[in-house]
Amino acid sequence: MRVISCAASVPLLVWICCGVTVSNAQVPDPVPATAAKKDVAVAFKAVDTQERPVAGATFTINGRTMGVSDADGRYQGRYGVQEGAVIRFGVTPPAGYRIPPKVDQNRWTLTVNHPPGQPLETTFSVELDVLGDLSKWTTAEKEDGFAVTLLEGALVDVPGETGESVLRLTLALRNATARRRPVKPMPIIVWGADGKRLPNVEPHFRSMTVAESNGRRVKGDPYRGRLAEREVLHMTLTSHPMKRPKSAKLRIKMEWKSPGQNTFVEGKITSP
Repeated sequence: MRVISCAASVPLLVWICCGVTVSNAQVPDPVPATAAKKDVAVAFKAVDTQERPVAGATFTINGRTMGVSDADGRYQGRYGVQEGAVIRFGVTPPAGYRIPPKVDQNRWTLTVNHPPGQPLETTFSVELDVLGDLSKWTTAEKEDGFAVTLLEGALVDVPGETGESVLRLTLALRNATARRRPVKPMPIIVWGADGKRLPNVEPHFRSMTVAESNGRRVKGDPYRGRLAEREVLHMTLTSHPMKRPKSAKLRIKMEWKSPGQNTFVEGKITSP
């Protein structure tokens, strides 16, 4: 069995079960144009980050739809292809799921080499992020509460501008109420490893856009200061260019105001 792993911060494995060892020292002969196609038996599997099966994921090979995962997150299929050809796997997640953004999908490939006298069996397994899973993205809150979680924060250098950076945050916001809820962000506080607030570092956001939602909004929509009933969304905030902090270890704290409840979010920020 060969194991191909993707270089990403989230786990993703593609198992290629061939039953033989291929030497890199041997260069295979060119594949004749008239070479007969042979079947590759493919076992597809989709799970979420808790290893729970994901039903409704659509699997493809070279852009051709193979099938959809069942209640166990699985699908079995066959794909006819010439020896030595490269096949590319793909998956379209069902509603409420996504492919983790840091996964390198260019590595979802397999060069076909059938074992002598044996069928080629392959397993493609993918782990999907869950959207709208309140327990994953937010802190425990009472049923009528509002919550916000920092998913990712980074300082990004401004091209061509010496000494300036922009602050980019990805947040998850949740409205657990059955009514629309106004939610307003307040100024951000940035401090260094010594726990002191950094002077002259005052991020002001030039854009707040929707990255993902639980079916209520489209990616790229502007955030207009209000959440729909039972809404969970991921938001990207980008600041105006500002003076780059000297400290390499940064933290932020941000208050979000909503009628009857103010919520704070804080966390680490990566820097160039």
